[in-house]
Amino acid sequence: MGKARATQRPLGSAFAPATLGASTVLIPCGVTLGMEFLAIASGSPLAGAAIMGTFVLGTTPLFAVIGYAARRSSAMLRGRLAVLAAVAVAISGLVSVNAGLVLSDSSITLSSVWSSVTGGDEQSASTTGNASAPLPTLDADGVQRIAISASDSGYAPTGQRLRAGVPTELVVSTSNTVGCTRVLVVPSTGAQVFLPETGETPIDLGVLQPGQVGITCGMGMYSASFEVIA
Repeated sequence: MGKARATQRPLGSAFAPATLGASTVLIPCGVTLGMEFLAIASGSPLAGAAIMGTFVLGTTPLFAVIGYAARRSSAMLRGRLAVLAAVAVAISGLVSVNAGLVLSDSSITLSSVWSSVTGGDEQSASTTGNASAPLPTLDADGVQRIAISASDSGYAPTGQRLRAGVPTELVVSTSNTVGCTRVLVVPSTGAQVFLPETGETPIDLGVLQPGQVGITCGMGMYSASFEVIA
């Protein structure tokens, strides 16, 4: 399978945005970003509006069903809706704050604080198993390359070891991936890459310094990290 640079990709069908919206309405974060990328890449205001419009139409039926169900159950939930709404808003706020911290490459996030409080250590868990793994070899061009896969449930493997002080390229493979992991962000460099549904995408990480380097999805929900060895 050949490598595909993550740039503009033609829309395979006029109904693709509507179908994607209908099938992923409950996880609109990264998919919405993907549709926005397609709309921008079209280079046409009319084409971009058509893409976003048909995507919204695809989400309409399920939202209508959800609205109808909520109305039918309003009698049962009478007096509790305000509390439930407040809890939902609070949870959404915490998730958004944590995503913002992840995307800003902060060393302290809500998830890391939670891990500390509960006695877990996500970073140690991800790197311990690879502590004795060999460092990647340098190719003929002097670049070290590592490969990971991006699926709808995250990036794997995580915790790989890299050499410091040499050019590094990350090759990300996808296979029918449609989730928010398709929008890959490297917080340390600010790079944002829109991955194809299926293919291999090389991403230049530059010359790394000793420490940790991480990647995350466009919403800060899924992430992976690599240990850079001097």
